[in-house]
Amino acid sequence: MAGKFFKTFFSLLVFSGLVSAQSYKLQLQPSVKQQLKIQIARLQTDNSSGVRLQQKATIQKKKVGLAVLYSLLLPGLGEAYVGETGYTKFFLAGEALGWGLLIANRLNFEWRTKDYKTYAVQHAGVNAAGKDEQYWINIGKHDSIYEYNEQRRRDRNVNAIYEEDAANFWRWDSRGSRLGYDWRRIRAREIEQQEIYFVGGIVLNHIVSAINALRLARAYNKRQELSWNLNMKVDVQRNTLSLGLQKSF
Repeated sequence: MAGKFFKTFFSLLVFSGLVSAQSYKLQLQPSVKQQLKIQIARLQTDNSSGVRLQQKATIQKKKVGLAVLYSLLLPGLGEAYVGETGYTKFFLAGEALGWGLLIANRLNFEWRTKDYKTYAVQHAGVNAAGKDEQYWINIGKHDSIYEYNEQRRRDRNVNAIYEEDAANFWRWDSRGSRLGYDWRRIRAREIEQQEIYFVGGIVLNHIVSAINALRLARAYNKRQELSWNLNMKVDVQRNTLSLGLQKSF
């Protein structure tokens, strides 16, 4: 009889899960009363003749560390792992924009570098093959190789003197051409230095996405934590059983 009673009890428990914080009253048969006392004693109830059961069910959670790692690798990927695809679109757009600007800036720098070197060939007779960066700086500061070498001799910096041959030769056709060349070279270097901002923006996008993925993963896991609290009160004198079922998140 007791086994049948508890089968009925747990059937009611499943039904009561559909309605939060509802209580039910059940009339007990006299023959069940003694069996119920034994079962309550086995459950080690307190003096109030109440039994408190708690069942906790947890849906599979998202791995917070994995979400962060995904976003560090590709912004928005961690958000997609959590299921927040709206953020994914935002961070992917930022990533594409950052890389697009970086590539465009690099192409602009390379074009300007080629331009000022071609300009020097045309207006100063420079042989562009095999020249280091310092050479391109020097030709913008002096009208000719002879003027440059003479200045190095006065400075007693003989190690910086160029061989006065066809490979190192330059002579500007006018001072204006030399100044125009130097402006082009400096402008190209300024554009190259702008890359640090685009790289910084890309890195920042990764970091912000990782932090956002961390926040979203924690929030997701918190929403999935489902706790059920079951309260059962038995009144032996009145032959009644009172059930209370509460769901909390």
